[in-house]
Amino acid sequence: MGQNALIKSAFTFISFLVLVSFSQAQEKYFVLNEEHSSYTIKSYTLDTEELYAVNSQVEIFNIFPKFKTDTRNGREIILFSVLPDVESLDLWEKIDLSDLADDTLSFQDLLKLKQLSLYELYSGTYNENNKFLNEYKFVVKRHGEYYKAYNTLLQFFALRDQPDMFNSVWGTINKEQTPVTINSMAEYYRGIKSDFPLESYSDGYSSFDRLRDRREFLSRKFIIGNSEAYQFWSLTDWHMPSHLYEVDRGIDRFVYIPEKGIVGGSFDFYFYYHRNIIKLDMVKFRNNIFDEKVMMANSMLGRSD
Repeated sequence: MGQNALIKSAFTFISFLVLVSFSQAQEKYFVLNEEHSSYTIKSYTLDTEELYAVNSQVEIFNIFPKFKTDTRNGREIILFSVLPDVESLDLWEKIDLSDLADDTLSFQDLLKLKQLSLYELYSGTYNENNKFLNEYKFVVKRHGEYYKAYNTLLQFFALRDQPDMFNSVWGTINKEQTPVTINSMAEYYRGIKSDFPLESYSDGYSSFDRLRDRREFLSRKFIIGNSEAYQFWSLTDWHMPSHLYEVDRGIDRFVYIPEKGIVGGSFDFYFYYHRNIIKLDMVKFRNNIFDEKVMMANSMLGRSD
């Protein structure tokens, strides 16, 4: 390796370390207030064992912002997903809230982040990335004690029902879409002799046009109890280097019920990253994708959390 190449490699490595240190220093915390006047909450617990063979859980928290004008209500979901530590299988650790005093995120701060993530500002400058893993840690109060999540995924959804003639941009839950399954989309890609983006985890290469083509597709409508449910899946690829999470995938398959929020989902990006630790069965992993398997909330399945 030449001297210039060595210098370039060293610079890249140092830049990576600086970036990691900066990210850690910028970690913020959102403390859930269940009596807050500016939002309502719907939370659910999902078991991970069936999809990922890990005997743990995921907790998801749908936060619905409330505004002074009723017509603005029910148009967005702020979704916090608490993912387990793959070695201890724990979701939470007890903390002293006073230790976080200088690093807490207000609900108004969260709303500003929502606006940027959902492209709601005409004057905004937008980043390709609008989902966040462990940059904003979730904190809850239980039995008089405070707990922070080991791993927090934060993402945002706009609820917009429109016919197919309108574009549903990334981060949109649109119940009016004509259903499209993963298998039918895969057939389309095979027909044009192109790699299917959802399978790009296996070869480390993707030519998918993320900024133009990524989207949440409605797959099916069905009944859970007395509620009409809508299942979605996310069309995006796997493009990050192996030492980084594919956070852009987020909750890549999910079930939505009006007024209840997101009640089920999958987190392939997270468990795939830890595949060697959890000994993930890759045949089952692929089948989960094409069979559109999701973890459903225990309360929806008649089980206690």
